[in-house]
Amino acid sequence: MLAENKEKATPNIVEELLLCRSVYSMAFEVALRIFELSQGFPRGGPHSLHSKIIQYSSAVCEKLTEAWQNRCETDTFIGSLNDAAVNATEAQAQIDFAAKAGIITAEEAEKLNNTYEDIIDKITGMIKQGN
Repeated sequence: MLAENKEKATPNIVEELLLCRSVYSMAFEVALRIFELSQGFPRGGPHSLHSKIIQYSSAVCEKLTEAWQNRCETDTFIGSLNDAAVNATEAQAQIDFAAKAGIITAEEAEKLNNTYEDIIDKITGMIKQGN
């Protein structure tokens, strides 16, 4: 009986891989969409809306990759996932700025933000599994 419970509690590496790939795929697709949309954004210095939205959206993918590479080191894995979630919320803030400024439509902003909400929910689930 104890072995059964332990087996159920231990995450399956295939399930972890599929979940991580699923989250990464979502993050990559939304970052690509943001990149496409950002081509119409006004450009300025390194702190412009264009630069920030590209930076935060691509950082979600980078941190998910980093998390997967460090999946055997729980603290590093969780830290990278936390960073990915933070970058996702930062991307959402930039999306909101772009919508408020009329650079993207409210409908487009809602789609992007909903995707990031899904990503954050999945990352949160991965963090809970990792703890």
